[in-house]
Amino acid sequence: MTKKKDIEELFNDIIIDISENSKSLISSLSGRMSASTFYGLLKDEVKAKLYACACEDRADKMADEILSIADNGKTDDNVIVQRDRLRIDSRKWLLAKLHPKKYGDKLDVAHTGNITLHFDSEDAHA
Repeated sequence: MTKKKDIEELFNDIIIDISENSKSLISSLSGRMSASTFYGLLKDEVKAKLYACACEDRADKMADEILSIADNGKTDDNVIVQRDRLRIDSRKWLLAKLHPKKYGDKLDVAHTGNITLHFDSEDAHA
């Protein structure tokens, strides 16, 4: 097997880790490939799109995790409740920062219509 093929297989394994297993890039790379090698591979437009799609998949799964954590009412133990709150808040923050258009709190208040101004000639001289 050639080294190029090994790198291609590793890249695909890392994409699967991110997309299907919701792993972070750092944990997916650990011991398999350097970050600089991975980012160098992203110069290829196809690979960059695969990575972007994997990150979107991970974000959607993370949003689903928020619901699962919030709906888990097995215990009223204060430590567990606080830990769950931290887990939810961490995921919300990360989603809002990495995917602000989809998961951010920003409201789009841009005006897209027309504005018509009417001046009375008497008001102009006052």
